[in-house]
Amino acid sequence: MVLIGTGAAFASNADKSKKSAVVDGHYFDNNLNQCVNAQIDCSTIDTGQMCTWGAVGAEIVLREAGDTSCGNQLFKAPQP
Repeated sequence: MVLIGTGAAFASNADKSKKSAVVDGHYFDNNLNQCVNAQIDCSTIDTGQMCTWGAVGAEIVLREAGDTSCGNQLFKAPQP
């Protein structure tokens, strides 16, 4: 019984960590001199594909918003 409870707790925590990895993607707007929310779901976990926004051939790589800039590159969020 203890092992079943431990397994269920681990699965529950793993599911929460996946959900918390999804964040809004941002891009730096030179005209506004600030990081702008593109309102695209991206992941902080490397899924092998960059999270992008825009027309094909002119995509902008989205980043995580920081206190003063657009920081870490984000990745395409897994689809449910």
